[in-house]
Amino acid sequence: MSLSQAVFRYLVCVGITYVLFKYGSWKGVPEAYAYCLWFYIFAGIYLNRRVYRKLVTYHPMYDTLQNVVADKLVMFGLWPLTYLRLFGSLLLNRLL
Repeated sequence: MSLSQAVFRYLVCVGITYVLFKYGSWKGVPEAYAYCLWFYIFAGIYLNRRVYRKLVTYHPMYDTLQNVVADKLVMFGLWPLTYLRLFGSLLLNRLL
């Protein structure tokens, strides 16, 4: 997967989360916040399974269960921030 495709998928997930949150706060619909939470969890799983797996390969020395699980849990829980950092790192790596 190319970096531009990964960034596009990330931006779609961020956009949908933003729209769900804004809809809930604008309309005052409590169900919209629940949908936002469920989509946040779904987007974290989707990005871990489809995007992260195709962008990052681990060195065989560091490909331990502890390292992979720790990275994936952080990427899942804080995906709006961590994927942005990941894309920035990959972009700098490709440019330099």
